Amino acid sequence: MHASQLSHLILALAAKAVTLERVRGLPRLTGMQRVAAGFSLAALLTLLLWVAGVIHDAATGTAYATMVLAIGTAGLAIGAIGTYVEQRKTNEGQAAELARQERRLELAEKNDIALVEIERTSAPGEFLRVVVTNNSSRVINYVYVYAAGHAIEDTFQTVVRAEDPQASATSVSRRMLDMRREISDGVVLESCYRAIAPKRAITFDQSRQTNPEEILNWPDEWIRTYAVFRDSEGIWWRCGEDGAIKKLDEAPPLVPQKGQLTSGMWKLPPKEIPPTDQGSA
Repeated sequence: MHASQLSHLILALAAKAVTLERVRGLPRLTGMQRVAAGFSLAALLTLLLWVAGVIHDAATGTAYATMVLAIGTAGLAIGAIGTYVEQRKTNEGQAAELARQERRLELAEKNDIALVEIERTSAPGEFLRVVVTNNSSRVINYVYVYAAGHAIEDTFQTVVRAEDPQASATSVSRRMLDMRREISDGVVLESCYRAIAPKRAITFDQSRQTNPEEILNWPDEWIRTYAVFRDSEGIWWRCGEDGAIKKLDEAPPLVPQKGQLTSGMWKLPPKEIPPTDQGSA
């Protein structure tokens, strides 16, 4: 057998060795397993050629040794490539699993917020009254409640009345905060309720200071009632009485009080409660 024929034979056997995992019925081999298989096949081939007398002189032995070295180098390279591909697949699988976990957490968070119930109990032609029931598992802070609609030019704001039965109709709860925010384009709300604990319901009544007149006697479906609030993780949400839920990208911006310009700086409302502080109802 000539050296060139021997080279072709060895290359063919090497090709078989590095593609063993493609043989039907055999388990898929890792990169290191393919390298081990290649070396085993080369050792077996050496033994067979020596017994058969194919390797019988120095020239044939040199050619054979050169080809074995080349096959070993190729096997190591293929093993390294296989290891890289397997590691990349593992990393991609881990990234996909992390994305799925993040999505599940996001859905669980949204489903929890969906338990915050917004119920308008007043009818068109009456002063606005809304009951907010926190059925979620977390405290909600800075609760702004208002009504609007495509047929209503004004935004009807609400407050929580004082608990003292002797208080006047315009008295508000001590838990109301004067904290003006721009809830949406052109919609600025004056005050919010500090916190609603889980399993509690709070009634919001129309503010007579911002909206002294009843809501006009529009068709009921034209009126939309919303609550905007921050959860205990510091995330802001807007929920509607029809069940719509929207996670806000950022906190609604604070708006300075009218006429509170001092030395070129707006006087802002009190600082917010940190997200880790659950607040009080």
